[in-house]
Amino acid sequence: MILIKLYGILGEKANETELLPGLPRTIRIDKSNINNVMDILEKLNIAEEEISHIFINNQYCGAGYNVRDGDRVGIFPKKMALMFAEIPHLNSIPITISIQGNLRQYGALNAKIDVPKGSTIIHLIEKYSISAARSGILVEINGKKVEDLNHIIQSKDRIEFRLKN
Repeated sequence: MILIKLYGILGEKANETELLPGLPRTIRIDKSNINNVMDILEKLNIAEEEISHIFINNQYCGAGYNVRDGDRVGIFPKKMALMFAEIPHLNSIPITISIQGNLRQYGALNAKIDVPKGSTIIHLIEKYSISAARSGILVEINGKKVEDLNHIIQSKDRIEFRLKN
């Protein structure tokens, strides 16, 4: 069994429990068919773009982070992001991101950043606000084309975004 706390407007996604003002909605789900946070989000019909922060057993992580039976998962909406302004350095991994061509308007040409362990390509697309161009983006990780935007980023990955020709 996995204990999940949905904060803010995300609490409305789980209708089976009573929502008390100011408190997160707590639900329990069976671990079967759940491997990571993305599976939880899918089961609850929550898009990764709707969330700002995820915690598993009080550790900051990304949507690709694996969950185990007995874990406690906290999921916060974008509207609560400011509460966690200083957290990104906890439980994070270093990556290099390169934004090429006409996408440069969205961010630095080359940047070394830290992202939460278990982050996905979607996390970066949202972080750099390039979701408007999402359908026309080509993503390469360490020189290899990646089409799955739920691909989990690993430490020291080199990620390149550019427009498809």
